[in-house]
Amino acid sequence: MLIMTMILALIQAESSGNDLAIGDDGKAYGCLQIHKVYVEDVNRILGYEKFTHSDAFDRVSSVHMFIIYTDFYATAERIGREPTVEDRVRIHNGGPNGWKKQSTTHHWNKVKDILDNYARNPLSNFSQRKTSSRLTRQNATQMHMATTCTAT
Repeated sequence: MLIMTMILALIQAESSGNDLAIGDDGKAYGCLQIHKVYVEDVNRILGYEKFTHSDAFDRVSSVHMFIIYTDFYATAERIGREPTVEDRVRIHNGGPNGWKKQSTTHHWNKVKDILDNYARNPLSNFSQRKTSSRLTRQNATQMHMATTCTAT
């Protein structure tokens, strides 16, 4: 599965494609509903302060944070096997050990339903975007070149 397909399904599940979404009682921002502690962890992984919490309102920054976070935590060394798309989604939702938390199963099922629907109808849109920002092929290529992602 392409990483961008997974990310688009996750965006649909998290915010229905709304880059300006605020959820979880005002604590989660943007299309991927990123919390401040997630941003702080991404900056710690990078070794410098690249992102702020409000950067989560920018789709490209949110996706970049997601890739950094899940590339760091969704590894064969941590999980004991090659990580799957499910592992990445559940880590995003439940933190570094989210892949094994029962509480992240419901969220994974929501994303999986979106992916299954897309597989049955690949010409469908994941969402009707609520902002004019776009994750372009060029932006996605730049992010891919800047990070390594091994989703299966």
